[in-house]
Amino acid sequence: MVDAADAKDIDAYMLADQHLDEVIHQACRNTFAVQAVTPMIVQCRRFWYAYQYEGDLEAGAQAHLTLAEGIQDGNPEQALQGSETLMAYLSAFTRKVIDKPIDQLLIIWRHHESERNPRSHRYPL
Repeated sequence: MVDAADAKDIDAYMLADQHLDEVIHQACRNTFAVQAVTPMIVQCRRFWYAYQYEGDLEAGAQAHLTLAEGIQDGNPEQALQGSETLMAYLSAFTRKVIDKPIDQLLIIWRHHESERNPRSHRYPL
């Protein structure tokens, strides 16, 4: 994910994000929790993808990395730090998007949509 962020490769970034979610879901060993959060994750991913130009790929990737390393190392404090950093990043990203006037958002969104080929998605949103 960090490499994808550095390369500004959105497809690779989103695929790495999806794979990390799958690893976290397996690590938690709680299928009920996974079933509960999956619809929200899908909606969040769609929102982020629609307004990605407002985000900071490197900051998001770093937060994901801290979270992943904490889980991998069995370090709950590091995993919590990564999770809190990621939530702070996503909250700031969301505020940045929703605090814009709607007409400005629509103009920007339509511009980015026209540049994107919807058939290029190789991962489910």
